[in-house]
Amino acid sequence: MSRIVAKIRLRLKRLTVRHTFHALREEMVEGLTAMEIEKALLGGFELVEDYPNDLRGHSCLVLTWVREKACTHSLCAA
Repeated sequence: MSRIVAKIRLRLKRLTVRHTFHALREEMVEGLTAMEIEKALLGGFELVEDYPNDLRGHSCLVLTWVREKACTHSLCAA
């Protein structure tokens, strides 16, 4: 497991997750809540791309499933 994935899982377990304004807006457009996204991520996710040299800090794109069959991509940072 990559270091970034371990850090993201730890943040989710500790409930120290923040959603950017952009993320909240996208969640609203998709009819999702921040709580649904966090619950889905806690249930598991797949690492799609790793961005260790992101100017804002190490981040990654993950894929998770919300509401059983609906999938969503989230950009996560640790």
